[in-house]
Amino acid sequence: MKTIAVVSARWGSSRFPGKPLVPIAGVPLVVRALTSAANLLGRENVIAAIDDQRIADVVASWGFQYRMTGSHLTGTDRVAEALQSVDFSWAINIQGDEATLDPNDLKAFQLKLEAGTSSTLNAITNLLTESEISSNSVPKVVTDESGRLLYISRSAIPGSKEPLPLDRYRKQVGVYGYSPQALSLFSSRAGKSKNESLEDIEILRLLDIGVQVNTIEFVGQSVAVDWPGDVANAEALLRGTV
Repeated sequence: MKTIAVVSARWGSSRFPGKPLVPIAGVPLVVRALTSAANLLGRENVIAAIDDQRIADVVASWGFQYRMTGSHLTGTDRVAEALQSVDFSWAINIQGDEATLDPNDLKAFQLKLEAGTSSTLNAITNLLTESEISSNSVPKVVTDESGRLLYISRSAIPGSKEPLPLDRYRKQVGVYGYSPQALSLFSSRAGKSKNESLEDIEILRLLDIGVQVNTIEFVGQSVAVDWPGDVANAEALLRGTV
């Protein structure tokens, strides 16, 4: 069984152009994600899927391999292109803006993915602040009692007649796991699906076509760097001051 990790990163983020190279406590953001993957699987099983030579130069200077890809609708589409000629049993897609992943969480993710109970796995965790409930950059998650993903939204879900405490909410972490078949199914669709397009959340493509997505809850905290203001939050978490 061969598990490959792919870190997807693009230069032209609408909210934060060039963010893969922004320093997080002195280390480029994309390199932090790649290092997390390498600590889990070894550098030989880690690939950066990127679209810009500036990112390529930095990735190579830190000793990581990369695949230059074309323009894509989502990071998962980019991962599918990067793995077209690679033989693998499972693919872990780590979004390039994940700067604070806990190694124990990643190991648990790998083990659950390789157990094969679902063709697709997505990580979730608790929210850090009240402001994340209303933030449209934080995808909120609803699962059933077994942990199967029911829906993800940028709105505050689950809804309630009364205000809910912070610990009732869960958010998506940018770590996905796919079987080769699920990844191929995802990338074979021409264009975004209905709810994927509405929410701009890529995993909804599989839910929209009826694929079961399981979740695993990360114990460690997570800050995805979506816009410049997230840099300070990620650095604070790395320092242990959050």
